Amino acid sequence: MVKYILIGIDTFGYGNGSIFKSSIFNVGNYEMEIAHGKFDEVYIDLDTTVSTDIIKPTEWGFQTVIDAKFQDDLEGGSVSGGGQVITAIRIQRQKEDEIIWNDIIQMDYTTGYQSYYTFTDKYVQNGVSYKYALIPLSGTTLGYRQSSELITVNFDGVFFSDLTHNYRLFYNLEMGNFEHNTPSSIQEPLNSQYPIVTYGTLDYIRGSVEALFLSASTVATNGDINIRSEKLERKELMNFMKNKKPKILKSGNGDLMLVTITDNPIEIPNNQIRGIANVSFNFVEIGDTEDTDYLKSLGLLEGF
Repeated sequence: MVKYILIGIDTFGYGNGSIFKSSIFNVGNYEMEIAHGKFDEVYIDLDTTVSTDIIKPTEWGFQTVIDAKFQDDLEGGSVSGGGQVITAIRIQRQKEDEIIWNDIIQMDYTTGYQSYYTFTDKYVQNGVSYKYALIPLSGTTLGYRQSSELITVNFDGVFFSDLTHNYRLFYNLEMGNFEHNTPSSIQEPLNSQYPIVTYGTLDYIRGSVEALFLSASTVATNGDINIRSEKLERKELMNFMKNKKPKILKSGNGDLMLVTITDNPIEIPNNQIRGIANVSFNFVEIGDTEDTDYLKSLGLLEGF
């Protein structure tokens, strides 16, 4: 016996099962009883479209509510956690035409139905298309991965970011040369016509960037300069650049690097307009942005 209490809808999904003139929209009060029979699987989702086929769903979808397969247990969720409750939600990212999914954030799970999880992915490459996936966790057990449509990144300027900061350099932007460092050693034997050249494994980039930095207040008022705001926000930027911690650099040119700031950051006051200044930084590449384990160890990914 299968008993449904779905006000306004009969067993076949049509709206003639109600004694009322119109169907009553009912949220959060559903009940299903199963008894006196043998059942291989029970599948329920939020899709109210009446299907004319009998094809069994094979994957957990975003609208799935229950998919109980009765494989020696009574679990019907997306995580086979041996009776454990969901404790966290992990979000992963995948580049178009690649098979690897990378962790980008993990959030505590709040009880109750939640349709949307909002986050800002600051570590993306301009011009690249990504898919995102939401995965529930029960202890150390991962649930089914439900992925999004492709999303293509599009932005201008240069960003320096970490877990809690995201500074954009855009106005009068000048990117310096990218110096690819692959150190070598030249040895000149006395009994040979030619030297011996040896190479190490180092392979990293050095570069620089300079731009006019404007406060949010100045940008919002279309150039009405607030000298105090300019000074305070520029000081925050310089403190961020001097904190000796790793950062993610991304540019509209498609550059994406894990870097740290080297040498001495520079402020260049504008002698024609009071209160504003250019800022200049040298940076050096220190790691691979695709190495999520390393990013986690540096504290650049939230929740890990």
